[in-house]
Amino acid sequence: GLYLAILGSADAVVVTADSASMCSEACGSGRPVFLDRAQNTGPGKLGGLHRRLEQLGYLRPLGAPWPATLPPALNPAASVAEAIRGLLSAS
Repeated sequence: GLYLAILGSADAVVVTADSASMCSEACGSGRPVFLDRAQNTGPGKLGGLHRRLEQLGYLRPLGAPWPATLPPALNPAASVAEAIRGLLSAS
């Protein structure tokens, strides 16, 4: 829909810290994604998601420098499908 079209045409995306789906969809856009930490997510699941996406290079704190390179667009469906194919071929 329109939301995905906006993500696809953006130069960069700023997300808030309160939504896992917004963060994940933005990271799937292939654009630089900056996290506004105005709401502290702490050590819970959401904080863990943010930390992992930062480690992988998909997410940067708001105000961080523009990335020189970007990781490939995050595509968890393809990763899951590949894992399932691997399990099926091992059987």
